[in-house]
Amino acid sequence: DVPLAIPVGGGTSGSTVSTLAIDAVDAGTVADVNVIDLVGTHTFMGDLDFNLDSPAATSVRLLGQNCGSDDNFDVNFDDEAAPGDPPCPPTDGGTYQPVDPLSAFDGEDSEGTWTLTINDNLGGDSGQLDGWSLEICIEDTGRLFADGFESGDTTAWSNTAP
Repeated sequence: DVPLAIPVGGGTSGSTVSTLAIDAVDAGTVADVNVIDLVGTHTFMGDLDFNLDSPAATSVRLLGQNCGSDDNFDVNFDDEAAPGDPPCPPTDGGTYQPVDPLSAFDGEDSEGTWTLTINDNLGGDSGQLDGWSLEICIEDTGRLFADGFESGDTTAWSNTAP
């Protein structure tokens, strides 16, 4: 649903909400979540905070009113990234730890709607969310192959030698 405008802030009028739906086929129990390719434009990054909500309504703050009058964002978030804040402006496409740990989602069901909310907390500036993605690792289900090979169906296998 991107690109989406980040409207002039101050109150609820300054919120941008973008969603990603994970269907049952791709779902499972969350082992790890990373936010990748969070890209957009906005003057005065210090006006913005970024939050990710899971389908179970768990909320994690990714970035909160950092970088003062610097402009724009192109950043990734991963709990396993090296400690330290993103640079100002956060436009290097690097990977950083979020304000709150993404591990808060661990153990939840990934199926459903994930919501990114960008709040513009002050008036005077606007921008645009150009894109974002999630990388969700699910817990091992114990199955070797999703198509049932572990059940003994070997009819699709080939025995041709090189």
